[in-house]
Parts: sequence; C-alpha cells; structure tokens
Amino acid sequence: MSCLARPLSVLMFLLASIPAFSAPPQARQTLPITFEPNRGQAPSQYGYVFHRDGMYASFLRNGVDFALAGRARGENPIHIALLGGNAESHGQDLLGGHSNYFLGNDSSRWMRNVPLYSAVEYKNLYPGISLSFYGNGRELEHDFHLEAGADPSRIVLAVNGAKSVGLSANGDISLQSETGALLLRKPVAYQTTTDGRQSVDAKFLLAKDGTVRFTLGTYDRSRALVIDPVFVFSTYLGGTGTDTIAAVTTDASGNILVTGYTNSLDFPTKNPEQPVIGGCKSGDYGCQNAFITKLDPTGKTLVYSTYLGGSYQDFGGSIAVDSSGNAIVAGTTLSTDFPHAGSVVTPNCQFNNGCYFLASLTPDGSKLNYSGEVGGSQGDYANGINGRVVVDAAGNAYLAGLTDDPKFQITPGTLATSSLGYPYSEMFVLKVDSTGKLVYSTVVPGNGSYDPSQSYNNLFLPTGIAVDGSGNVTTTGFAGLGLPTTTGVVAEQFPNPYINYEDPRAGFVLQLNSTASAIKLASYLPGTDIAGALAVDSNGNLWTTGVTYQTTLPVTANAYQKVPSVGGLSGPSSGYILELNPQATAVLAATYLDGPGTGQTEESSSFSALALDSKSNVFVGGSTSSADFPLQDPFVTEYEFTGSIEDMIVAEVSSDLSTVEFGSFLSSTDVIYGGSSFSGLAIDPSDKLIAAGVTNSRLSHHGRKF
Repeated sequence: MSCLARPLSVLMFLLASIPAFSAPPQARQTLPITFEPNRGQAPSQYGYVFHRDGMYASFLRNGVDFALAGRARGENPIHIALLGGNAESHGQDLLGGHSNYFLGNDSSRWMRNVPLYSAVEYKNLYPGISLSFYGNGRELEHDFHLEAGADPSRIVLAVNGAKSVGLSANGDISLQSETGALLLRKPVAYQTTTDGRQSVDAKFLLAKDGTVRFTLGTYDRSRALVIDPVFVFSTYLGGTGTDTIAAVTTDASGNILVTGYTNSLDFPTKNPEQPVIGGCKSGDYGCQNAFITKLDPTGKTLVYSTYLGGSYQDFGGSIAVDSSGNAIVAGTTLSTDFPHAGSVVTPNCQFNNGCYFLASLTPDGSKLNYSGEVGGSQGDYANGINGRVVVDAAGNAYLAGLTDDPKFQITPGTLATSSLGYPYSEMFVLKVDSTGKLVYSTVVPGNGSYDPSQSYNNLFLPTGIAVDGSGNVTTTGFAGLGLPTTTGVVAEQFPNPYINYEDPRAGFVLQLNSTASAIKLASYLPGTDIAGALAVDSNGNLWTTGVTYQTTLPVTANAYQKVPSVGGLSGPSSGYILELNPQATAVLAATYLDGPGTGQTEESSSFSALALDSKSNVFVGGSTSSADFPLQDPFVTEYEFTGSIEDMIVAEVSSDLSTVEFGSFLSSTDVIYGGSSFSGLAIDPSDKLIAAGVTNSRLSHHGRKF
C-alpha cells in the first residue's frame, strides 16, 4: 500500500494527517461554509465575504483577498488576481439563514438580516470558463468549470501580498504571510462521461514571474472539464513568549487536546478555568504555567484553552482523556500555591526538583474536577519527562515518574514500604480515582547494588504507560542494572555489553498487577538502549520504539531494515521499532529504522513517540541527524539542521514492520531559525494522525496563529 500526500494542520506545531488507506471518517456535524453579500460589513470594493476561525475571504471583481487569522493591523491581505478575467462575484443558492451585525451602540450602523449563500460564482470569467467558490465540510473549495472547447491556458493567477510563493514536491502551492499561510492543494480535474467521472491529470505551474497556471494531461476537449483545487489553512498555537507543547491526545469525537507550558502572558485562552498566568506580571523572572488546550478535529478552532498553575513555574507533561471527555493532565510544579480541588491529598513536597501534580478538567475546560500535587517531588535524571499519565474506562488515572523524595507517598500493601530518597532515584506508579483520591502509590525497588557512581543502577525511567481492562499498568523506558525481571521473558539479564562502563542502560517493559502489590512481568528489551514510547494493540501486544547503539536488535525475517546505520561518528546508532507478545516472552516483530549511513558523517535517529491505527500500522516520531532517512510521499524532503545537527521526523511502517508507508522530515526550512522539536503523536477515532511539537519559525507545511 502507498500513502498519498496528507492534508495538514500545524500547531506550535500540530500536524494532522489522514492515511489514504484508512477507513473514511464518519461525517461530523458542523456549520456549513456560507457567503454574505457586502452590506457594509466590509470595504466597499468587495461584493461578497466569507469568514471562519478568524480567516476572511473577500471577493471583488476579478480577484479574491485572503486575510489570515492573527493578521496585524495594517498588514495587507494575500490577494489572488484572476489575470485577464472579466466578471463580478455573484451569490448562488440562497440559504434560509441570515447574519446580523450589531456593532457599537449606534443602531443606525447595525446590519440586520444579511442573506447567506452556499456559493459565490464568477460567471464567464474567461470565455467559456466560470469560477465558483463553495464549502466542502470545513474546507473552502473553488472549481473552474470549462465548457467544451474552452481554453484552460486562459486561467492565470497572480499573487500579491504574500511573503513567499512556493510549489511543493507534492504539487501544492503555498502562500506564506507574516502570520500564517494559505495552501492551495494540488488540483484535481475530471470530466463526466456516460461511464462516470473520468480523472484528468492536473498540476500547478509556478512561473518565474510568480504567476500560477494549470497544466493538464490528455482529455476530451469536446466535453466539459472541471478543475478543482482546495484551500487549506493550518495552525500554530502560542503567544509572544516561549510556548512548548509536551503531549497530545484525542477524545472520542476526534477533538485534539494538548498540554505543555508557557511564559506568554497573551497565550490564547477560551472559556478558561484560569484566564491568566498565576501571580505573574510582565517581566517577572521565572513566570511560567502549564496550559491545556482543546481544539476541534480540524485543529483550527479552540474549544477551550486555559492556563493551569501557581505563582512560579509549572510544567504540563502528559495528557489523557477519560470516557466522559474530561482531560487528565500530569506534570510538575515549583509553585507552592498550585491549584487544589477535589479529593487530592497534597504531600509534603520538597520543591527543589518540582512536585508531581494531577489535574482533571471538565469537557468544556471551565472547571477543575480535581487538582493538586501528588506523590512527592521529582527525582534527578528525569531527562525533562514530567510524568506519564493514562486513564482507564472507569476514569481512574495512573501516573508514572521518577522520584528521589524520601517522603514520597507509599500506600500499604504495595511493592514498597518506603522510598530510598536522594541520591537514589526510583520509578513510581500511583493511581487516583475520578475524584482525585489516592488509591495506591508505590515505588518499584531494584534488585541491584546501589552505587552513587552508577546513577542508573535500579533506576527505571518511564517514558510510556498503558493500562489494560483489568487495571494492570505497563510502563516502558530505559533502565540500568537491577531491573527485577520475571522468568521466561525475552531478556532476563541486562542485554548489552559494557556493563562495567559508567551508566549502562537498556530499554525495558514492566507491568504491575491491579493493586501494585506485585510485578506481573518485567524484561529488558534486547538490542536496545532507550525505549521512548509504548503502545498496546487490540491483542495486547506491546509496541515500543526508541534509539539503540547496539547491533543485536532481534530483527525479524521480513524487517524493513536488518542492520543499523553505519554513519554515526561513535559507531552504529539507529531508531528501532519492537513488538512483543503480551507476556513479553517473545519478539513478534522488530526492525531498525534509519538511513543506511553510507558516506554520512553523522547518522542517527531517535523516536520518542509511537501510535497505532486501527489496522496496527505503526506511526513513530522523533528526531534524526540522518540526511538519508527513508522518505516516502514526504511533506518535506529537505533535511534541516540549522542550530543543531538534528531534524524532526515522522514515519509510518506497516504492521509487520516490512514496509515504510510514509516518511518525512517536518522541520522548517528557514535558513536562520530552522529546526523544530518533536513532542508527541496520537491517533483519533477516524485513524487520523496528530503530531505535535515546537518550532522556532514557520514550518514548511504552513500555519497561522490563533
């Protein structure tokens, strides 16, 4: 199977893509796109206007102006002129509704009962050629209708007001402005015959003078022809400060939820539980809060967005959604006045490393179901991972992290009776119910020797977490010596050489029973150094991904890549994907995933996110320094490493790990502020892939601010 180029939504950034082979998404109820005649709500040169999500399209004689959301006062719109055309815009298909404009307190300026149309048409714009604009779901489409014998070369588009105009490798035209971008997808052309709709090859041609034309394949000029491009608008999320997405998920309706942290006093909020950064003023040093934002499935409309935190520093690190649509957020806080709600019992935290918190927000984001610090303080060597959270069908939340707090909350009857405390860091797992009440909390003791010079001994850093229908919690990550492995698993002993070197480590999986009183399974992951993410499929099989410097990954017979890259300065180093059976007693599939490294001076890929669609196709995301990473139908083909040696990467691999279905760089190609960092992946109920992260500049996939 091959994947077609995917439509995008980008959000600080957030990327939404649709696999071409996935089941069609179910229709979602949404307000239709409508067009209004200008009754004074727009400057007089415009005949009709369209607006949605802060973006405006205004139709004038022989052209259209596009004003993107976030446009600064005085900034010119993007103007697309229809060169050589000769037509005014006219509304088509009058609808039953209307718009009203009650602006200010002068009733003479109010506009009532402005009619609505479902389309705008430029009739006979060119000889035998008409142009119509209409809505398709939430997208603005426009069709050129050519009568039999009409000349398509008469259609010429000229762009003014764009910062740049580009033609991408997949045939899209991108128009970049200061505040966002307009994307014209590669056109689709067709003719209707007695045998049905017949496709005609169609492409954009971007001339040296910046004009845009169409090139068409062979077609029957004695029949009418339709050329159908689509306008796409994509999304950034952020204020004027530093904004970082740490995690992303989706709910049962396909809405997108993200968490992270920001020091922007103007971070976009809507229906917020906390409308401003807690206790902060402009210029305050260290002022930072977590945020939680929910967007509709397109990534273009805020459902809600809120700060969450106290008067110092708060970090959103992980997010999940329960069956009722409540958002469960985990992270760490340095604020002694972090918001408290519900049945959370706050521990006596040592705030030098930050204390873990859990919070639950209602589906509209306006109220906390519960909130507060839990467990205790964060340990050293957490590598910026501020906890991992998952929720079960009953609304119980499970949090895994790392602690060196000697007073960490431990409940009776669990694995441990106490926490070692500094200088030793240990993995913990805790559970709270839907009110925030602590159900259990434990650390996971190691069985190795404790040596302060070997900081990873008995340390199991969780990077991924899952819970099954019985309440058994599985974690993955990387571990030093001392993992309490169980009998019969794929790697009972530490699998890698160099045990006597400083801080040896390997990937691991570990599962606790439903009361955290026993370890059901624990295994190192053979041939790996770090497991960066975890997913569990419908059969209970365990999927992990990450990075390895080993040549001993147990690749399976049909693996896409059987040997690691050879281009690393310090030896082989590659990303990998590994599938285990539910008991971790057998490797079901495994492959390296990287470029071959031939002739490369620096070659390595590392994956920190993994998601599965309904067919168990595997999506991974992370970073790469491999200019020869395997690309397949990419959004971006140019390896960008401005400011670092790494670029951001996303890939899709078939369920048997034999085929790369999709692979692309994702970073900006800005020559000064290039580069982006990857934060997470999620799959929505319609098998759409959502990817989130952080960028310093405009991405090549184009976006706009809220």
